[in-house]
Amino acid sequence: MPTKLPSDLDSERAALSCVMQDPVEAVPKVEERGGEALFYDIRHKYIYRAASGISSRMEKVDLIAMQAALKAEDVIDLCGGIVYLTEILDAVASPSTLPHYLEKIVEKHLRREVVQAADVASQAALGGEPDEMWAACASFQGISEKSQVRERASLKDCLGEIVDDIQDAAESGGALLGVSSG
Repeated sequence: MPTKLPSDLDSERAALSCVMQDPVEAVPKVEERGGEALFYDIRHKYIYRAASGISSRMEKVDLIAMQAALKAEDVIDLCGGIVYLTEILDAVASPSTLPHYLEKIVEKHLRREVVQAADVASQAALGGEPDEMWAACASFQGISEKSQVRERASLKDCLGEIVDDIQDAAESGGALLGVSSG
């Protein structure tokens, strides 16, 4: 097992910046892809949890609220204090970059799950009961299904563009543009 599991701390900071800047849009997107579990760095897990909690109460996610939430959990020092929160907030210029960074941290999260599942499967294969081994191997199917979320999202985006093109064509007199076929 590697000494350090796959992670991208810069992308985690950038995703957290997006969450802090626009929690109404960002939190549901992060939750849809795995929520707090996506973050490797324990500080980032706490910071995400605080931002998500503040947002769920329909309160403004700002540095004061974040500091108070982390103090209430007695993890403000562990999380780097107001200085680190400020660095995170300034990590990206716009929360519209969330999809880019979210894909990166999802990919690293899935890699960590594969490493952990492989470790469990190999331990079960070396000395466990056959049912334990097959159950451990079955966990790879779940990881594979999670990795397919990206392709489905891309298909949804493509279909959305196609619907937009059809609507544009309908609004312009119904003529579909393209290459003549005969």
